[in-house]
Amino acid sequence: MLPLQNFFRNLLYTGKRVLTGGRESCFRAAGLCTDPRSVVCSHRATLFILLLWIIQVSPLQATERSIAVLDMSGDGMMNPDVFSLDSALDVAGVPYLITDAIDEAFKHSIVIIASRLDSAQLQTTTIGLLDQYVAGGGVLMATRVTDPRLFGLFGIADAETIRKHHGLTWNLSVTPLLFDWFEDPMEQTISLADESSSDRLNTVIYEKGTADVLGRYDDGTVAFTRNSVGSGIAYAVGFAFKDTLIRNQLNSDYSAQRTWSNGFEPTSDTIALLIRQLYVEAVPFGVWKYSSPKASLSTLMITHDLDSQSGMDWIQEFADYEQRNQISGTYFITTHYIVDVLSEDFYTASIPQLSGLQNLLHEVGSHSVGHFPDWGNDTVFPPGSAGNSRASYTPVYNGIETEGGTVYGELEVSKKLLVDDVGARVRSFRSGYLAWNDRQVDIMEALGYEYDSSRSANNVLTNFPYFLRHDNSFHGATSRLLEIPMTISDREFYSDTIENRVSNWLEVIGKNGLNHAPTVLLIHPNSAEKLSAEEKLIEQLDEGYHITTLAEFGDYWRARRALSFQTQEDNGSLTITLTDSEEAFDPSLALIVESAAELGSLRVEDREGREYQYLSSNLSQGRRLLYALQPRLIDAASIAMEVDTALLRLPMQLVQTPNPVDAYIQVPEGSGDQPDPTAEGGRATFSLDVSESGVFVLWGLFYTTNENNDSLYLKFDDSPPMIWDLPHETGWHWVRLEKRFERGAWVQPLSEGTHTVTIDHLEDGVRLGGMILNGDFGSIPVPPVNPKEAAAIINMLFNVLMD
Repeated sequence: MLPLQNFFRNLLYTGKRVLTGGRESCFRAAGLCTDPRSVVCSHRATLFILLLWIIQVSPLQATERSIAVLDMSGDGMMNPDVFSLDSALDVAGVPYLITDAIDEAFKHSIVIIASRLDSAQLQTTTIGLLDQYVAGGGVLMATRVTDPRLFGLFGIADAETIRKHHGLTWNLSVTPLLFDWFEDPMEQTISLADESSSDRLNTVIYEKGTADVLGRYDDGTVAFTRNSVGSGIAYAVGFAFKDTLIRNQLNSDYSAQRTWSNGFEPTSDTIALLIRQLYVEAVPFGVWKYSSPKASLSTLMITHDLDSQSGMDWIQEFADYEQRNQISGTYFITTHYIVDVLSEDFYTASIPQLSGLQNLLHEVGSHSVGHFPDWGNDTVFPPGSAGNSRASYTPVYNGIETEGGTVYGELEVSKKLLVDDVGARVRSFRSGYLAWNDRQVDIMEALGYEYDSSRSANNVLTNFPYFLRHDNSFHGATSRLLEIPMTISDREFYSDTIENRVSNWLEVIGKNGLNHAPTVLLIHPNSAEKLSAEEKLIEQLDEGYHITTLAEFGDYWRARRALSFQTQEDNGSLTITLTDSEEAFDPSLALIVESAAELGSLRVEDREGREYQYLSSNLSQGRRLLYALQPRLIDAASIAMEVDTALLRLPMQLVQTPNPVDAYIQVPEGSGDQPDPTAEGGRATFSLDVSESGVFVLWGLFYTTNENNDSLYLKFDDSPPMIWDLPHETGWHWVRLEKRFERGAWVQPLSEGTHTVTIDHLEDGVRLGGMILNGDFGSIPVPPVNPKEAAAIINMLFNVLMD
């Protein structure tokens, strides 16, 4: 802190003592003089009073368009409230800083205090600064405000700590913008404990003063208030952030979950969504990180637990179906090489078919060695030590409990077998029965696991990923392991019809989709009925969902967390500066700009000032989604791929034709479809030279006549093939590449050099007149145009749009 700032703070503190008496001692405390009766002291005292007046009438001004989490405990990330806010702000996607410096915090538009505000923690100086910050236009949020000296700031008359509440209902009518995302009854009333539980959280109830009431506990007492002071706002929250976030993540809540699986439980998520709206309300044209890759509505992860012989028998049916539909699933494999009461050895004979999963683009994860029901008992499953193998680790379940089991043994041997026998890269784990052993986090991290999905999202009251804590403890260190909780499952699958089960899944996916939250489906691949249920789910799933593996979404979430940016707004012109290095930027990341329709201009740039281009979609409430961000390319703005330059494999053939195109390629209608992308059907291979690395959008000129000839396979270089679905339009028309199920353009990063684009036969009769790889994201001409001329036209149109 600067000496002058220290001096002013001493003045402020001393001034309060002047107002309450003790003139002589306070002048000495401020260092103004030693003899208060001297003339020098009198002059200094006059100057002191003048400076005090200036400070008191000149409120602090925030300069940063972001949130500061102020940690007054001194414990940093070991403070469970700080960790909880870090987790919530990570989900919210807003720019934020965690600091223990008050002067640094007050530079930000919003300050959230991550500790209880009581008389034991607060100095008079700090209270004065809080008053100034809010009066000057700052937004302050604090939890469990019980110090009477703060009641005026927060507009409350009294506060009492109590332990009796099990729910909280938000008052949506006072500030609708703050609760803009709370559309579902489960969001409008959240759960703090089971109603029948004798254990409850410590909460603070407020007596209303000048503040508005924004939330009430189940007994009607006040839980959440908002008070306007000067040009700022002070919010008082009656619960600890740790009690609505990390407590739930650790599954140490008081049975607050309202269902265990196959339900929508957003209690913890509401805190993140509310804080984001706090930011949106305070920061004009606020920007936040989108929570699903690219332009997708939301993410669905289809996961399978293979823990039985019937699962091994049906695995190929599920894997083939998903591969045909461009779905990459996560297969958690139980390596049950032992023989015990639970099962025979169903792993060893299945190794050959398990080895094919990765060739079909699926992820292989560990589901332990034995799938033991008492995995969560740390007496039965002590930590053990490293160095286990199939030969040395032989646990068995005797019908009552497991003998010879260790946490290291289950995690180490299952992973090693899947790596050595199956050739898998094992990054994810799910425990049998979703049981939890408090030592699994430490040992998984030691063994190089990255992702876990052993928690039920309903049970931990959040649908978003979060980082696990060592020892499953409030004060444990944050691990590198990301928990991606399971949301919906085939639990009690046969107690209802397939149609009702699928309808339930779709309802939960849809509710998560409204919050752009991910959904993890667990389905055991062990029967025709369950395969039928998955097929019906995919058939009825709305467009816009990104379907991927657990590890791929985990990688995206890590990249999202690492993305940092700053924003600056000046008279309706907004600049977003990406502060990461270009090498660290993931093109699947996207940003949301609030009230973007009201902006005069919008620019994205890197920290060197280089402009970024992007694709965009207008969303509800005036929001705009910016995706496919990349540095604007100077060269190679567009690359035309002419059909007469392609290397063809029969039955793909080149057809010469008069206008509107010179030629096209096709697999002649009647040749038959080829649903297997690995089979040797018709193929066209294009070679292209990219002069500058970047992210590109692909357009194709097509002629389709009916639903029987409206799709083909496409791949870049050696990437997995994707299905390109085509619309049914009259005549020749340009179609932008979009991945099946998703929305928005499919963008392809390409490095400088030579690349190949391969078109493979899926349905016969599709006519392709040419393709354009567009690096400038400009519009494609609507009328049919010879591909040889298209690149020049795209550049012309793009330049017109940019002027």
